[in-house]
Parts: sequence; structure tokens; C-alpha cells
Amino acid sequence: MRAVGGWQLNLLVMGRDWKRLAKMGLSRMPNWVPSDELGSAELYAALCAAGCPRLAFLLTDVDPRDPLDEELAKWKEWLCRSYKYVREGTVHVETYSQSFLVHTSDFEPLREELVEEWLRDIEERERRLGVSEELTWLDARLAVDRELEKLIELAEAGFEGPRGEGFFDRYVDALASVEGSFEDALCEKIDGVSGEELAEWAALGAGKLDRVRDDELVLYVKAKSSRELPRELREALRRLWERRLFKDLREVAALLAVARHAGVRGFVLARWS
Repeated sequence: MRAVGGWQLNLLVMGRDWKRLAKMGLSRMPNWVPSDELGSAELYAALCAAGCPRLAFLLTDVDPRDPLDEELAKWKEWLCRSYKYVREGTVHVETYSQSFLVHTSDFEPLREELVEEWLRDIEERERRLGVSEELTWLDARLAVDRELEKLIELAEAGFEGPRGEGFFDRYVDALASVEGSFEDALCEKIDGVSGEELAEWAALGAGKLDRVRDDELVLYVKAKSSRELPRELREALRRLWERRLFKDLREVAALLAVARHAGVRGFVLARWS
């Protein structure tokens, strides 16, 4: 499997709330998740495959797709860096950002009575002002609330059952929608496939065949959708990727569960490592 990576999440807790985590037995959480070298697009695709597209956008640096994503983009507090350099005697300043913060309050459970209160306030303002109010902010908040609860439930169940079926196909399609294609490299012996299988899949147009160290065959796979992958190849890739991605999603779900239920003040930091 190819190494990608470096997009990770961390929970930054403010003030003395670390003591609360310690009392709950949560002071030894992993500092950064996922622990694998998973890229931003890969994490986005994995969360989409788990049925959490809005949460996927909120936690990664992919571009917004629609007004709901654009609303969620407002939740991200980007951390910018600047540096100076001199070119042809002129000083230039470049600014860039590779990380952002999302407040833990955005992950807390939405109480039904709170939503009803918001809706009453909206109706009252519309009645008083005679103008319909845009509710994209509420749709975004409700979507993240539902999806985070779903992710935690899936992680607790080990991603088994009907909702876990077809995960890898959805992952390939989601990744291709962002990156243009799904790419991987399968090596005989290392990945548990034979040279004959790799040659057969290459003959079907699933990738390019090459030889590397010790004369081992490697198939460089590239597909724009899961439908382009032969069934046996898709199954071999599924066995390799699902084990890794489910582990990564369990780590992400565990961190977000703390942000959601522990009642601590702070931020989820998302960044390139």
C-alpha cells in the first residue's frame, strides 16, 4: 500500500479541563489521530464512505462543494504563517496556511429543546420583519450532529453490519471525486497476491505492471471509479484498505467522542504534519 500522508487531528483542551479528562480516565489519549500517515483527501474519502460527508469536509482541507459546505467553512479558524524573502532587491511577504481550528462546542450534542427554541426565534423574527431567514447554518449544524453520532456508533460496532457494506467502493469513488482517481500499488508477496494475478489484472487494464527489487512484480493501480476495478482486484484492495481505514476512523471517532461528550472547552486542531 502506498504511503500518503500527513493530515492529522488533535484535541486542544483549555485551562484546567485536562483534570476533568484525567478523572474520566482520558488523559492518555493519542496526541494525533489518525496514527497512520493518512492524507487529507484520504480521510475525507473515508468519512464520506462511512456516510459522514459534512463531517468529512469540516475536518479536512478539501474545497467546498455546495452552500452547506460553504457554511461549514465558516467554522474553521485558519492559522496563517508569513515569511519574508528578498528577490532582486525587493522584499516580498508570502502568507500560507496548513492548519485550522474547530471549536469543541461545534461537536456537542444538539438538544431537541434547543433546536425548537432556535426555530421559534426564527419564526418570530420572520413574523416581525416579514423576511424569510436563511437556514443553511441550522442545516449544517444538524448534519454534523447526526453524522458524528453515526460515526461514533459505527466505530463502537467495529464498522460491521449493513452500514459497513460497500465501504471500500464508496471510499474509492469519494477519493476519485477529490483527487481525480484512486491510486495504489500492489506487490506480490508483500500484499498477499501472486504475480499471475497481477499480470491478469494488468491485462484487464486495471493498471501498469512493473518489476522492482528482487525482481518482484508490482501493479500500479489507477481507477476513476470502483466500477473500473475487476472484482478480484477490488476484493484484494478492500482487504488491505478497510482494515487500515477502519482503524483510522475508530481513532478519529474516539477523539471526537471526547470533544462531544466530555464537556471540555477547547478546539480540534487539523493540520498537515
